[in-house]
Amino acid sequence: GAFPPVVVASSSVVDSSFRGWVSQIEAQRLNQTIKQLYDQGLYAQAIPLAERILSIYQETIGENTLELTEIYNRLANLNSRINNTTKAEFFMKEALEIRESILGENHPAVAQILNSLAENYRIQKKYYESESLQKRALSIYQDNCGEHNILLINSLSNLGLLYIDQRRFKEAESIFKKALKIHGKISINERITDGVFLNSIEN
Repeated sequence: GAFPPVVVASSSVVDSSFRGWVSQIEAQRLNQTIKQLYDQGLYAQAIPLAERILSIYQETIGENTLELTEIYNRLANLNSRINNTTKAEFFMKEALEIRESILGENHPAVAQILNSLAENYRIQKKYYESESLQKRALSIYQDNCGEHNILLINSLSNLGLLYIDQRRFKEAESIFKKALKIHGKISINERITDGVFLNSIEN
């Protein structure tokens, strides 16, 4: 005869848990392959694998989690590498929406995506949008991290590059001088640990 309802329910739970575990193992394997492809510069080949991980995450952990923003960021990065700025913008916005809803609009993790999205707009020559987002990211870093941190240098550097693209050279010079001043006040240990400033500041 048929199993009693309680047994059927338990079997379903176990089966669902097993499928989730198998999916996580697959995601870990795909992550390793993506890293290898990325290191080889094979970005286009890595994208379908990252999309598969996105599908796994959506099925196993849901649509509105911080873990999901990491794979959105990875897809944005991969698409940026092959100059697909439109798709990169889409994934950045997806990640931004989730982080804002979970962490709030004034969190450094939100500023990180704002930086990336602003740079994407700069490449597309959408200068007004880029400047607006970059200044918002700067404000978040200043509010949360103070005036002397490497995250602020990164954001200032991007803003300086934006001004150069627009031939706003005096404003760019002022921005880079501010970045260099902050750079001089940060210890060498902080610089090595974070490792996020751009070569353009020192060159």
